[in-house]
Amino acid sequence: MIGELVTRRFYPVQGLEHFRKTKKDVRVIPPRPREGAELGFVFQKDDLTVIVWTTWLLASQKARDVDCGWVLIEQKGSGIYFVPVKRTKSFIANLLMEAKIARCRVRNRPMCASCHAPMIIVRGSGLGSRYWKCPQGHSRKEWDTEEFLAELSEDAKQHLARRRRSRKRWQDKLHEVGEPIRQAMLRRKTWQRVKLPPTGF
Repeated sequence: MIGELVTRRFYPVQGLEHFRKTKKDVRVIPPRPREGAELGFVFQKDDLTVIVWTTWLLASQKARDVDCGWVLIEQKGSGIYFVPVKRTKSFIANLLMEAKIARCRVRNRPMCASCHAPMIIVRGSGLGSRYWKCPQGHSRKEWDTEEFLAELSEDAKQHLARRRRSRKRWQDKLHEVGEPIRQAMLRRKTWQRVKLPPTGF
């Protein structure tokens, strides 16, 4: 996995190293005690960043006991899109595939046809839905653009389709019993941010 990611210009980070680089005047406190510093990988293109969290603790040479991997996209330093990856027997393959898909999405960021500005990622009306929008409001595009789909391999398209089918089946079951969907997103406790006082001149 490391070889595949490094070949695609991801670079390794550990623990809060990436956060401290991008948020120099902020300290974060996790919602619950956490063991060690996790190995991650970062791919940067303009103000969009793909971050892959592996659950692997370098110091103790083991994965976290209870955790899942994550592939997320940051926009201007703030998380805007998140994909959890369960630690099953196919964990490494799935995590790597999600990293490739997110990288492909960032590399194929659409441009506005009217003003030629790079579009931004915007949250849709449904929890978890995203789309692209011109920062000046001229136009918008679907999350899966033609350019993005054209660059995806067949394996990646099949992986994406399987993930979405699985999600839809689960959401349909919840609808049948009258349960709301994506409640984990709302229950998840966020890290507390504390502003640090300026130092030096």
